[in-house]
Amino acid sequence: MRFTLQVTDGGKEWSEEYDLSDVNDAQKWAKKTVKEFNETLQPGERARKILVVQVIDADTTPDHKWEKTNLYTLRTAGIPYDAYKCLRCGITGKRFTLDGGVARDRQFAAKVYARCDTTQQHLERKRRGEQA
Repeated sequence: MRFTLQVTDGGKEWSEEYDLSDVNDAQKWAKKTVKEFNETLQPGERARKILVVQVIDADTTPDHKWEKTNLYTLRTAGIPYDAYKCLRCGITGKRFTLDGGVARDRQFAAKVYARCDTTQQHLERKRRGEQA
């Protein structure tokens, strides 16, 4: 989620932009963050107050949302793995260890596929026949 947080310290006003994939409620996150900041003020710092929280793009997220697609562990050349598909953009990958991350399949190895949001933009341009 991308959002802008406009704050004041009683003297100045400014905006800060955030792009946080693990935030579902920007307003709640902003209140918690400013509260924690105000509770740990250092000498010379002034308490902050939220003026506006504005969501820019609720759907933009850099992380793929992987879902396992096989019921049982698969094997290729004796190497066990689980197959995954991103629920948002549809690319596929494999996970080879229980505590490891999902490795994108070879056809999705390019850097543009590392983030879900850039993958979606890239695939949409390809669908429309634009130059990538």
